[in-house]
Amino acid sequence: MENLTPENFFLVFQVAIKVLVIWSPAFVGAGLYMYFTRPTKHNKGKKIMRAGEVYDWLDQGPAVLLAPCRIADPIPTNKTKEFLRDPEAWPHEPGWTIKLLESGDIIDVHADTLDADI
Repeated sequence: MENLTPENFFLVFQVAIKVLVIWSPAFVGAGLYMYFTRPTKHNKGKKIMRAGEVYDWLDQGPAVLLAPCRIADPIPTNKTKEFLRDPEAWPHEPGWTIKLLESGDIIDVHADTLDADI
């Protein structure tokens, strides 16, 4: 450190600033990712399911999650006309579109039928 003259200090300072400028998008991006994917009050303790993860589906073996979907609940036949007039009133449950790894089938399933313990 005995050779740290004002000129050398300025060069070291310039290099440090360049490193910060080059890496700042990575730091900011990682910070934003951690902020927006943090557990919130409504999902604490629940596993957040993400596309690309592998889950076990019933007795059909492993399946890859492709995308979230909405699965329409069954309705009584006497209410068919009511729901055909207003399709948005049809009750739905959250689910996932999955691809079964053993058979290659792509299907929509209820989220609560997927098991993470493979």
